[in-house]
Amino acid sequence: MAGTQPEGRNAGNASPRDERGAEFEQEQTQRHEQTLRELREAASADLQRLVELQREIAALELSREGRTMAIGSGMLVVALVVGHLVLILASVTIALGITAAGLAAWLSFLIVTGAYLLSAVLLLFLGVRRFKRRQGIPQTKAAVREIFGVLRRREPTGSLLDLVGDRQPKQT
Repeated sequence: MAGTQPEGRNAGNASPRDERGAEFEQEQTQRHEQTLRELREAASADLQRLVELQREIAALELSREGRTMAIGSGMLVVALVVGHLVLILASVTIALGITAAGLAAWLSFLIVTGAYLLSAVLLLFLGVRRFKRRQGIPQTKAAVREIFGVLRRREPTGSLLDLVGDRQPKQT
């Protein structure tokens, strides 16, 4: 039958032009979905690469920082050793200077040693006194007690904001 249309594609009231438009729209939608999927995959891959590169940068920075710290520490140790040698030589120089002033050599060295001993005792006394004056962390202890009290469903005894707002340790 030459005049009849086959059922299926052109069946019904839709013209061939409308069907081609619908097919075109469907193809465009599929292309857009495929393009979006490709973009999503590319973005995901780029993000993963970015994270990997950031990790590599951090590792390089840490390596460089570690090297810098090692070199600085080495220089500090050398400076302390040289400083100690200078102190020894200065002590000998002072003792010999006192000897040249007319005292016996043993007495000159005893005077220099006594001066160092006196300075060590003074520093020890000041350090012990400083440790005895320490207060620990009173504000933190009070805040922790307050938090535990609230967690145990007790009434708060004070305001945590009062503890935080007062930056200076309370003198008792």
